[in-house]
Amino acid sequence: MTLVPTFFVCSQGGCSKLQIFHASHNNLSGSHPEDIYNATKLEELILPLNSLNGAISEIISNLTHLVILDLYYNHLSGVIQSNFGKLSKLKFMYFDFSSLEGNLPPSLINCTNLLGIHLGFNYLEGDLTTPNFSKLSHLSKLDLLGITSQLSNLKSLVILQLIGNQITRSIPSWLGTLPKLFYMEMPANQISGEFPKQLCRLPMLMVNASPVNGYEFELPLFNSNVLLSWNNRPIPTEIGQLQLLHGWNLGGYNFSGNIPDQISNIEYLEGLNLSTNHVSGKSPRQ
Repeated sequence: MTLVPTFFVCSQGGCSKLQIFHASHNNLSGSHPEDIYNATKLEELILPLNSLNGAISEIISNLTHLVILDLYYNHLSGVIQSNFGKLSKLKFMYFDFSSLEGNLPPSLINCTNLLGIHLGFNYLEGDLTTPNFSKLSHLSKLDLLGITSQLSNLKSLVILQLIGNQITRSIPSWLGTLPKLFYMEMPANQISGEFPKQLCRLPMLMVNASPVNGYEFELPLFNSNVLLSWNNRPIPTEIGQLQLLHGWNLGGYNFSGNIPDQISNIEYLEGLNLSTNHVSGKSPRQ
């Protein structure tokens, strides 16, 4: 199905009062339709899981009332336009699983109402940290292509996704300073190094990751996983600060050293597996 007939009426000025358009998962194909940008009162444009192609037009800036722009899982290409910052009411943008390239426009920081940014699985490159994300004070969910220290100022951030971006560095310790961070997802990366002890200060944190290659292990936290290269190292005593931890599976990961007494501080812990390691000492107190 092509979108040309669908949006012909918009090209004739017939969409002047249109506020919401949802057409997800409909096998829509063809170039991304510019006629829809004539619907200047549009607040929600939802077109994910289709086969749209081509670039996002510069005249998207006509949609000054837009709150949700959802175009994920299409075949979009080109760059995110420099005038994107004119969408000052935008709260959610979904561009993941596309073929976008180039840099993130600095004007993005003008979208100060943004709550969620989704950019995973694209071909963005260059200076991906040009936008000063610290100015997006309401941002609570971020799916980005890398880790920048600017994120340390996002005190409202609840969800951080770094999916499929081939990140090879260690997890920065300053993530532990984000007071509302609840869920962090890092699959399809090559993260290495130690699990930052500072993250143990976030008692409700859920972390999910999966290895690409190398020697990683799984550290389930609150029914989710952290994967790191952490062989022949002791279990950090700060793990006792994860008060909401329910299950902890560390079997077969070559830990060494004593079992930290601080595990007994985890009030809700129901299961603990330390089999096939090299730990020693007494079992944690009940």
